Amino acid sequence: MKKLFGGIALALFVGGLLAQPAAAQWGYVPVYTSPAGYEGLLISADMGMGINDDAKIGEDSPMAFGGRVGFGTANFNITGLFSYVDTKVDALKKVPSFGANAAYTVIKQETGLAVNVFAGVGMWNAKDTTAASNSVLKVMDVPFGIGFSPPTSGSVGFEIWAAPRGQLSMQDPGFDKATRFGFGASGGVNVNFAQGFGIHAAIDWTTFSEKTEGESIYPKYSPLLVGAGLHYTFRMGN
Repeated sequence: MKKLFGGIALALFVGGLLAQPAAAQWGYVPVYTSPAGYEGLLISADMGMGINDDAKIGEDSPMAFGGRVGFGTANFNITGLFSYVDTKVDALKKVPSFGANAAYTVIKQETGLAVNVFAGVGMWNAKDTTAASNSVLKVMDVPFGIGFSPPTSGSVGFEIWAAPRGQLSMQDPGFDKATRFGFGASGGVNVNFAQGFGIHAAIDWTTFSEKTEGESIYPKYSPLLVGAGLHYTFRMGN
């Protein structure tokens, strides 16, 4: 009986979420950027979740927990990321998601005004944990865009940012392979204290139009996500 319900849950997962692109770049964590950049080694702990129907499986919204490790110079930074997504589906309870992104700051003023360009890649690999089977979902997302932060002031490193982007989503759910191009945006706040500690939060939205691939119909899909976390920067020269 347990296997029966597990199979039903898996079928619902495949028929629902797998007929759509994975949310954001990094499994239910918003696409983060820092237009002003940072210098040194960055370590971050993150969580994220969906807050609208398109980001849910049935009545539940998956949640992601993970971390980032990055290195930044005066204008360039690169970050690696990894998370586990709790899908709330027994057969696919923990889905690994990983990727990387890079950004280059093209404008940086003492007032806090900053502009960067960024690009990244994120991958999912969901498997049926109740049986010795192959992956039922492989997804690769490639976001790329421009980040902006307006002038700010204060003793705390306070950065408000917004980042419109394009996003390419390629998936192989085991039947009809599909590639879709969509648009999105994320925005949030980064707060960096003098000691190196910091906090961050963001909201993320993407949208993909309906597409027919073979006998499969991929419906319009517009997930909305929120995320937050803690970070520490080992600054260069300290």
